[in-house]
Amino acid sequence: MGKSWGGGSPRQAVQYHPGSARQAPSDREIDHPVLVFIFGHRPGTPKEVEETEAVTIVVPAWIWAFVALIPTTVMGLIAWHYKRRVESDEQARATAEKNREEFEFMVVQSTWAAIALSEATARAVQRIPDAKCNGDMTKALEYAEGVKHSQKNYLAKQGIRALY
Repeated sequence: MGKSWGGGSPRQAVQYHPGSARQAPSDREIDHPVLVFIFGHRPGTPKEVEETEAVTIVVPAWIWAFVALIPTTVMGLIAWHYKRRVESDEQARATAEKNREEFEFMVVQSTWAAIALSEATARAVQRIPDAKCNGDMTKALEYAEGVKHSQKNYLAKQGIRALY
């Protein structure tokens, strides 16, 4: 019988018979028989390269389709999670903006209420005969009315700008 040496792969052993045209590799080419079995024989001449057999692995198309879907699915999940997070942030910002607008509206209303109360109090005090109101009360009333009218004018302008 001939000796079995490592061929192109561990599964394919090439049989070398003494006296045949093909000669077994010399001991100089094989440093360690176990490594040759694991890694295979590396052919040295072009003729040996042509004779080397290749192992072809056939993979069905449905497996390739499944493998191609894995990164797509992962990226889809990442995009979905990011979209959900962005939407929740936008919703939180919209709620905060709505609350801020309501608070500003309440502040303006309370300012108008305070001005109205101070005007009513000042006018009531002016009607009391024993209350000696000097010119400061009249000036304060005029100032409060001026501030009230300037606020209303400013808010009216802002409302008109918001419409267009």
